[in-house]
Amino acid sequence: SGKADSQRVTVYFWANGDRENPLPLRLDILMGPGSVMASAREDSRGLFIYVPREELVYHAEDSGLLAFDLPVPFSLADLSFLVTGRFANLFAAGNDTASTPRAEQGEDGGTVYTITDARLNGLLTLGPDGLPRAWTDGAHGWTLNVEYWPDSTRTTPRKLYIKHAEGREATLIVRDLAFPASSFTTRQLELAVPAGTRLAPLDGNR
Repeated sequence: SGKADSQRVTVYFWANGDRENPLPLRLDILMGPGSVMASAREDSRGLFIYVPREELVYHAEDSGLLAFDLPVPFSLADLSFLVTGRFANLFAAGNDTASTPRAEQGEDGGTVYTITDARLNGLLTLGPDGLPRAWTDGAHGWTLNVEYWPDSTRTTPRKLYIKHAEGREATLIVRDLAFPASSFTTRQLELAVPAGTRLAPLDGNR
């Protein structure tokens, strides 16, 4: 959100998906202990977001969290790849015939690649360690900066800084990544809503 109306929330994010296909995904946004602001599920049908105070489930067939007016230009699947460090799923070419990305020398020993054939296109900066440090989409004004855990061999991010040229921004802090011994049940991955809850198209014009 913009700085004038910024707020801090806790997000729980879970799934059983494999390295290539993380769907279905579930996410809960909490304003406080036991206070669910919104619940979301992304599957092959698209994105569904349930807002208890509005008694509505919003649905978009092909859209990310921007449609819900959140300053995050990614789908839940994109976010899952980011927070788990599976960057190749986002920035590597999607086919064998793609051209080699153009590379230029960046700051602090990094390299800037022009990505054109991937899930997320734009300018990608890799640090000397080969890890993504920054990304900008170029066309729509979004930038992403990635911070890692200091003095650690973990390649998963600690913080994701997302910002738009017009001032909207979000900071995602990855508190913990857990890998349960058993898979989540079908029920745990469902978007449970009260009977009679209405379905509404999700177009960002709420």
